[in-house]
Amino acid sequence: MPTIVDCPQSNLGEWRFNLFGIPVAVKWWFWLACGLTATSQPTTEGIVIWLAACFVFVLLHEIGHVLELRAIGMYSDVLLYGWGGLTIPVRPIRGTWNRVLASLAGPAAGFCAATLLLVGAAAMGAHILFTWKTLLPVVVILPASGDPAGGGIPFLALNIAFFVNFYWSLANLLPVYPLDGGQVARALFEQRDPYGGRRKSLILSVATSIGIVLAGVLDRDGYLVVIFAILAVASLQGIEQAGRSINRWRD
Repeated sequence: MPTIVDCPQSNLGEWRFNLFGIPVAVKWWFWLACGLTATSQPTTEGIVIWLAACFVFVLLHEIGHVLELRAIGMYSDVLLYGWGGLTIPVRPIRGTWNRVLASLAGPAAGFCAATLLLVGAAAMGAHILFTWKTLLPVVVILPASGDPAGGGIPFLALNIAFFVNFYWSLANLLPVYPLDGGQVARALFEQRDPYGGRRKSLILSVATSIGIVLAGVLDRDGYLVVIFAILAVASLQGIEQAGRSINRWRD
């Protein structure tokens, strides 16, 4: 039985293409999800740049997974859907550390892209402003004049591209299923406990999701509350499925 975050088996409105020999499929609800998050942008230009950045850099994130899998001799497809992206290998990944490295390769690609954006901006004479919001770093790329409104569309694009790369990568390190950190947690738990490890990783996923929901409530961030509440429900569904699997094995 699929969970709430699993991708429905439907090709309706799907866009397919090949990128350097990598089959890529984009579901229509990937654009819907990006459009909903684009409401944070106050201008039409910002919305367009946001949609483009989500497409390009979520795809880059998945290419990071693909390249790591290629390094261990496995080919894979890429799917972009409402919860971001999936890299689907042609066969199950064998070995705990292969699973861990394949999962971490996506965030690594995003962090590399974010670093290159900062280095490029600094080389052009931009000011990089670091501040903090609660426990999270906030980075703003300002033109040489220091006036946030003076950079125009290029600096708007730089800031959006950095935001998508950095925060998408950071969020993916959380031990929440189906994020990359959740996949890492599952691999490590299953190494220690082949039969009960999946269930334990999902319990950690639920606990982490609830913690993020509470933080979102305190910070009045409705987006965090909704997203991580859904992920908590998905993990609870996974725990129920894992429990049934263990019971069948015992029987």
